[in-house]
Amino acid sequence: MSASILTARARVAAIRLMVDACTIARETSGRATNLDTGQVVKVTTTVYTGQCRVQHGGVQTASMPQIGEAQLELQELSLQLPITVTDVRPDDLVTITSSVLDAGLTGRTFRVRGIGHKTHATARRLQLVEVIG
Repeated sequence: MSASILTARARVAAIRLMVDACTIARETSGRATNLDTGQVVKVTTTVYTGQCRVQHGGVQTASMPQIGEAQLELQELSLQLPITVTDVRPDDLVTITSSVLDAGLTGRTFRVRGIGHKTHATARRLQLVEVIG
């Protein structure tokens, strides 16, 4: 069986595992006033809405000698999207709009830090960092 047929089958299987949903937005240069709160907010444009899968990639420990040799734990998160999603860029904002198996993910917002590419990819994989506050 050819690599392209195997990859196509694997992509179908990957989509079946994408049981969550998200919206990905890109901040534009404009600003607007929220009429309900009176706050000035950044204007965004939606670049993707649809199914996804959030994966935990492990914990990295980094030494921070400038603050007393303290250890900082960074969680690696990966967002998987259908391979056909191509317009996502670093710094885009990802909001998980529903999560079937982890209600704690719903409503969380992340910033895209990197986008993985490879020949036989079964899903579009994005590296994320959570936006706090």
